[in-house]
Amino acid sequence: MSTVFTSGWTEKFDNIYTLKSSANYLMDAKGSLANVISLIYIKEGYQDLLDMEENMAEIKSLKRNIFQRLFGICATRPPANRDCWQYGDGSITIDLNRTPELALPGGAIRLESDDLPERILVTHGDDNRYYAFQNKCQHAGRRLDPVPETETVQCCSVGKATYDYSGKLIHGSAKGDIKIYDVQEDSGTIVIRVE
Repeated sequence: MSTVFTSGWTEKFDNIYTLKSSANYLMDAKGSLANVISLIYIKEGYQDLLDMEENMAEIKSLKRNIFQRLFGICATRPPANRDCWQYGDGSITIDLNRTPELALPGGAIRLESDDLPERILVTHGDDNRYYAFQNKCQHAGRRLDPVPETETVQCCSVGKATYDYSGKLIHGSAKGDIKIYDVQEDSGTIVIRVE
């Protein structure tokens, strides 16, 4: 619960919907509804929410049809050459010479195996670096896909939760950030520490 102070008036709010309803009550005495809501948002630390609403128009989506979204069918495929990677001692080693999917920025592969502790998404970033993520959206556990030219990954489901390369949630209904893994590039291989 949070407390709002407006010219000596104190009210406790359980959630943002109550906050907006109470702003309607205050509107007559304090000016326009937008001014009151902005004052309350800022007073209560909701500036991030306002910023997120502004940024939502800037979020790009991977082009997927409604059936692909409903059934959570991701665009990223496992590598064509299964022998291009191996897992052992808590690390994944990928031979880039045997993984053409990662040759260009925007390329990606998903790694899934009973031997791995969890699903992994590996992407060749637009900044020419390699990134590895836990391949599990924090909303409903669906797989992720990179969104080309945005430095983001996005849930393959209808919610389109979107995360930046640091794993931070920047859009969508997910409940938190995703796990990222340290990636080291060395002489045509990348090593991802997952444990």
